Amino acid sequence: MSNYIFESHKKALKSRKEYFINGVLLFVNDPLPEDVDLLNVKKRIEKAVPKNLFHNLDYIFIGDFPELKLRDVESVYLRGAIYITHENQTEDSIYKSIIHELAHSIETTFGGKIYEDNNVAAEFVGKRKQLRSILKTHGYEFEDPSVFIRIEYNPQFDKFLYQEVGYDLLNQLCVGLFVSPYAATSLREYFANGFEHYYLDDADYLKKTSPRLFSKIYHLTNK
Repeated sequence: MSNYIFESHKKALKSRKEYFINGVLLFVNDPLPEDVDLLNVKKRIEKAVPKNLFHNLDYIFIGDFPELKLRDVESVYLRGAIYITHENQTEDSIYKSIIHELAHSIETTFGGKIYEDNNVAAEFVGKRKQLRSILKTHGYEFEDPSVFIRIEYNPQFDKFLYQEVGYDLLNQLCVGLFVSPYAATSLREYFANGFEHYYLDDADYLKKTSPRLFSKIYHLTNK
């Protein structure tokens, strides 16, 4: 993936589709829908998110990247850069992707401050235990119950939630427990989804649902 940075850099320089968001260079490698104005995305992010949170981010790339298709995702953070697909994007979806992947970059810079007191991890595991009880009452049980007390991402558990339980039902079961079903898949996604919702005008709901996580994000933002 590191080769994409160099190749993408050259391609974007040639097309001259460049923007700076909080000091981070954004390259548009492939055409976005005509109704997408990245200046609106830039203004929205710079108004909402402190510049210091972009410290560990070097580039943002928007375009056609095989790694995204291989992982079947619309965006990813890898080694200092955010990669976002150019296909079927809106201003809101690009904003959401940048905020979500920025959260993963922030873990690299501020991971100690986020997790060192174990408050966020304890809150996450407590919610996973509640989710297990809720799933059991609806007739669903994962083959390895120890996954509910772990914080790492488990692809089999993710598949269980997505394919067997289904996100339509999970959206209902997670109300008041997780801000989104995907937040239940790992501690890292719990943080990233919380961070994303904090900046999607859902800060009050995050505070009510995940007060320890809200507190961490609030102090990162307002220090």
